[in-house]
Amino acid sequence: MLLSLAQRIQATELSAWLAGSTWAYPLIGALHVLGVAWFGGGVLLSILCRLGREARPRAGFLWTGAIVMLVSGASLFVIEPLRCVTSDAFGVKLLLLVALVAAHRARTKVRVPLTLTLWVGVFLAARGIAFF
Repeated sequence: MLLSLAQRIQATELSAWLAGSTWAYPLIGALHVLGVAWFGGGVLLSILCRLGREARPRAGFLWTGAIVMLVSGASLFVIEPLRCVTSDAFGVKLLLLVALVAAHRARTKVRVPLTLTLWVGVFLAARGIAFF
C-alpha cells in the first residue's frame, strides 16, 4: 500500500519538478533541520521550564516549529518517495514517531526520559535515511 502511494506521488508533476531542481532538496532540507531544531528546542525548553517551575514557552512557538518540520518533511518525501519507502531507516523513523505520539499521551514519570530517547532515535533514523 505504501509502495503504491509512493509510486503515485513520484509520478506527479510536483515530484518531478522538485526532484529536477538544483536547489529544492538542499533548501527544503535546511528548512527541515531548522524546523526540527525549533520544535526540539521548544520541547526541551518546555521540559526544563516545567522541571524548574518556570513559565513554559508559548504553544505558538512549538506549533511553528512543528509545522515547518512537517511541511518540509513531507516535501522531502515528495522529492524521493520510492527511496524513502524502500529505506529501512525511514520505516524505523515512522515507527519511532508513532511511539512518540503514544509516549506523549502517557502520564507517567518515565514520559520525559522516554520522549527524549525516542526523539534521539528519530534523529538517528533520519540520518540513516540519507546514508542507507
